[in-house]
Amino acid sequence: MEKNKGTIIYLHGYTSTGKTSMCRELEARKKYAYYVLGFDLFEETIPEWSYTEARYSGAIIAMYHAARCLSDQGQDVIIDGLIMQMKGLEHHYDTLQEVFRGYPLKIINVHCPFDILRERNLARGDRRANQSEVQSAKVLDDIAFDCCIDSGSHSIAECVDLLLAAVDFREFNDFRRIKEEAWLQGHASFLLFYKQIPVKTRLCTQNGAGAIHPGLPACKACVNTCPGRSNPGKGRQPCPESARQPR
Repeated sequence: MEKNKGTIIYLHGYTSTGKTSMCRELEARKKYAYYVLGFDLFEETIPEWSYTEARYSGAIIAMYHAARCLSDQGQDVIIDGLIMQMKGLEHHYDTLQEVFRGYPLKIINVHCPFDILRERNLARGDRRANQSEVQSAKVLDDIAFDCCIDSGSHSIAECVDLLLAAVDFREFNDFRRIKEEAWLQGHASFLLFYKQIPVKTRLCTQNGAGAIHPGLPACKACVNTCPGRSNPGKGRQPCPESARQPR
């Protein structure tokens, strides 16, 4: 079921653990093809006057379905988020597993000591000092992680190296090659379908039999008797033989 689907990499971590910084570092390397979706991005879709925690949960679920759509197209997706309980997502982890059932999901735990997180929150200026600790009270401890990365003891570049060691990202050149192969496969399928059409029912043009698709056989009658061949200007004409075919 996971064949040809893009990998969904869920960076799970409290605020200021470095998830967004890791995404920027990965982008700076200009080597991998992926999309980034985040809680903050989808939270901004909610008008401020109508914001509620339930609506925020709805935006998060919508983000998960957007990630699924990208995966269906063969795109790798990074989710910058946190699997925490809230109104509308009382069973967040169960909901996550249900939405991504049958998809190649990798959950990466990006963590850091709380004393460092408090310093980072204060330095950012747009976070409460204890915001990470408040979030921790809403996170269950039964989440199965594919990898754990300590951003307190590693630089952001080192964190990304650890991420790349745990997840097989699709390189951009590989992505282009796969898209080209998909196009060629689709083109080949069309030619196979075309060749299965009875020869006598194909169309020819004023330029001669088989001119629409050079190299493909055409009705012998068209070679000498097609009205389009003997009367230039009439454009595409049906093969005379096709008129005799039973409908």
